[in-house]
Amino acid sequence: MAQHNADETKILDSKAVIYKNEYGVWQFRYWLTTENKYVRKSLRTKVKTKAKEDAEDLYFKIRVEQKEGRRYFAISVKQAVEDFLNYQKTRIGEGDFNIVEGRFKTIETQMNTFLEYVRKDDKITDLDENTLRRYERKFTILHPGSIFTANGLIFGILSCVKFL
Repeated sequence: MAQHNADETKILDSKAVIYKNEYGVWQFRYWLTTENKYVRKSLRTKVKTKAKEDAEDLYFKIRVEQKEGRRYFAISVKQAVEDFLNYQKTRIGEGDFNIVEGRFKTIETQMNTFLEYVRKDDKITDLDENTLRRYERKFTILHPGSIFTANGLIFGILSCVKFL
């Protein structure tokens, strides 16, 4: 890896790097192999020892989240729905917390209907309460008298978001 400047310092046995930007503020850089991207973040300090401590804390925080299976970078709405449906598919079967095939098909239909409404390539973090309100309003306009169906769709979407 090429050095950005003379003020670049490897930390934690070269697992991450801190370096100064053009304004003298320390930055953190760490390669996420699971996502094939660099994490780049300002440490918001001009003091090297503080930057090193903050960078180590950030590194360990990121590692803990990775070990718990969380992604650092937001995924697309389409990817989130696919992950949720794959999880739901594993739940098909007998047992207390499992679902029947018909319920899975309902969830799949709800998620596909939602994907038709939102921009699939948007990041999941771009969704908010207003997105769901607009979706519910549009659905009830297109399908008058189906408020229960709209509520079911919203519940399914909220389950997907909670899963993430």
